[in-house]
Amino acid sequence: MSSNIKLTCLITVLGIFLLLPLAAAAEESLGLKMEVPEYVFTNSANNITVKVYGSEERYAGKYLALYADQELLSAKQLAEGNQSVYQFSWRAEGLTKHEIRAVLADDQDITRILQEEVEERTAIINGNAGSSSLLPFTSGEAARGDFIFTLGDSRYSGQIKQSDVYSVRFLPELPAGAVVKQARLFTFWTWSHWGQMGVDPQMVLSLDNQPLIPDRQYSDRKGWGKFDYPSGTWTYDVTKLVAGKGPYVAEVKNRHPENFFCVNGIGLLIIYEDSMSEKAPLKYWINEGCDILMARPDSFATAEEATTWTYFDQVPDPEEVETATLINLVPSGDKGQNMLIFNKGIYQGLWTGNPYPDFSYNIQDVTRAIKGGKNEVGFRDLGDYMVPSGAVLLTRLKTAQGTGGKSDPPSGQTENVDNVTGIQSAAKDQLDQNKKKTPGEPEKKAPGSEEKLKQLGIKIDFPGDGLVRGKVLVRTGAENLTGPKGLTPTDNRGAILMLTTMLMALTAGFWTERAKLINCRKLDRRTICFRMVRR
Repeated sequence: MSSNIKLTCLITVLGIFLLLPLAAAAEESLGLKMEVPEYVFTNSANNITVKVYGSEERYAGKYLALYADQELLSAKQLAEGNQSVYQFSWRAEGLTKHEIRAVLADDQDITRILQEEVEERTAIINGNAGSSSLLPFTSGEAARGDFIFTLGDSRYSGQIKQSDVYSVRFLPELPAGAVVKQARLFTFWTWSHWGQMGVDPQMVLSLDNQPLIPDRQYSDRKGWGKFDYPSGTWTYDVTKLVAGKGPYVAEVKNRHPENFFCVNGIGLLIIYEDSMSEKAPLKYWINEGCDILMARPDSFATAEEATTWTYFDQVPDPEEVETATLINLVPSGDKGQNMLIFNKGIYQGLWTGNPYPDFSYNIQDVTRAIKGGKNEVGFRDLGDYMVPSGAVLLTRLKTAQGTGGKSDPPSGQTENVDNVTGIQSAAKDQLDQNKKKTPGEPEKKAPGSEEKLKQLGIKIDFPGDGLVRGKVLVRTGAENLTGPKGLTPTDNRGAILMLTTMLMALTAGFWTERAKLINCRKLDRRTICFRMVRR
């Protein structure tokens, strides 16, 4: 072995022995790394993870602390045998920027700081959690008659462009001589966007060619991430336009050339007086709104958080009530993974895509759960995706003698029909064949439904109503700060080993090329020299 090769090997071995202690020191040094969620939600539990690096002997007796906005949330003393990963829960308050700081210290007072890491997040509202209540429109009104709720021949519209018309035909069965006391039209829209930006729709609605102006507009949106487009409920007073059996035709048009939206369906609620009725008086409460709910791991909302609450005030005492019925309107509820809470009554899996997957409603007898005064109602998601948008409570009062007819549906039964009075719409069979649509999937339609929808002026070419709403509000904070050197011990070790490998390669390469040049100079013939260099 030549002296040059021996020298190369000697330098390599010395480099390894010199650098190994540095790598070992990096391995033994203390450090920490904090992981803060990309999205921090206000009024929700946000989980923060802190990893401690180094041997147990090195961090035993040290203190790990977490701060939010300079306030100490938690401090733990570390000991041998402790875990290296620690979980903290932090509840952000307010839609403001927050500073989250993890500290590794030598003392209980957290003054002799060894390592620290800081990140910033701006808290946002998680639209997948219950963020708005259904609000009262009427409360405790009385009528000596009955009620009707119908979706007519509603169906999911698909994307509505400026040239499209979405229409729904209603055939309510009002008895002869009935006088409409309250008629209300509900338009449930979704997936409204302009390009990639979520916006409210430029929607115009008419009933029998009579333009309508909404007197209430409700909307909600996811508020973060992709496909952040709003959903909403617009309601209209059509009492003066509904007087008999109909038919009545509602039409939706889009007046904006670039803003597209979809309609889940249109509902018509009628409360009427009937002088010929033998039933006892009816008292009713109408609550309206729009609240997106989704309790899944990717929604960052628990089932308890994904709950919409609403209230009915001044309800008669149970002794005065013959029957109590709740009409609940829930667009997109179709999997049955949901729950209705009425005071202490629990009703599981009510919304199963009836009468069609993009709109579900239920007529629930809540007589046993009702109480006098304030009644609390909750719509809870258990892994479904749904948008509670309406709750109508109807109580049939007892007569003075304690008798009186019972309201439909009978006690203990639940109905799901297009017309609450029991009249099914002519399109019911067709509607039941519709399939739920989700973003990114091609539209699924019942055989022959496309031709029927084209006759109504509806084009179905948009991939579904989607599960996400609104505008991106989140802003992430500063880059990770991981101590004086800006690297974790693991990063230090990797950098040192990489440097060692590069040094060895450069040293070997240098001495190899130098040996070739020396040998070339010793040869008399240049051709041999060139051949050796080319090798």
